Amino acid sequence: MSIPRLSFGKEEWFDFFPVEEILFKDTENIEVLLVDVGGGRGHDLEAFHQKFPACPGRLILQDLPSVIDEIPPVPSGIELLKHDFFATQPIKGARAYYLRTVLHDWPDRQAKQILEKIRESMHKKSLLLIYELIVPDSGHELWHAQMDITLMASLAALERTKQQWIDLFDSAGLVLRNVWEPSKGRSESGSLLEVGLK
Repeated sequence: MSIPRLSFGKEEWFDFFPVEEILFKDTENIEVLLVDVGGGRGHDLEAFHQKFPACPGRLILQDLPSVIDEIPPVPSGIELLKHDFFATQPIKGARAYYLRTVLHDWPDRQAKQILEKIRESMHKKSLLLIYELIVPDSGHELWHAQMDITLMASLAALERTKQQWIDLFDSAGLVLRNVWEPSKGRSESGSLLEVGLK
């Protein structure tokens, strides 16, 4: 069973994350700005490119060969790269690596492997941006529990609390730097976790 891609409303991650102040900072020697790892058909990266057409650095969409082969022509400025996120990350030292609703499909052991492959290619200025749900410790919505049970039953995976995310990052040699929330708030949408090297 395939878990559908979550849609967190109209607000994109780059609408509430300070892209120009953080992502575009110190990019003089950065060749690749953003790698969308496991990015599917590239909807997120295309929307990012539309908002920032003159962004500094290359934009790369990665997914399995079977996905990349089925993608229609993408806008100039976006590169396609066949890649399995359990394999060595071929793009070294990108400004940012981006995962959207990838890790919630995997239990901790495999999620750690995915993170470690990215960490091995990160530079000291690199960021890992992860768009996922953060389940509140208490008072969560019913649909949080429903999604968690669905993931557990179908993929042996889970939605994670903030502490579970912190523990997962720590196990992979990474550290949570910040959590960016859309204006609607965490209970109704996803959050962007800004992660860096320890």
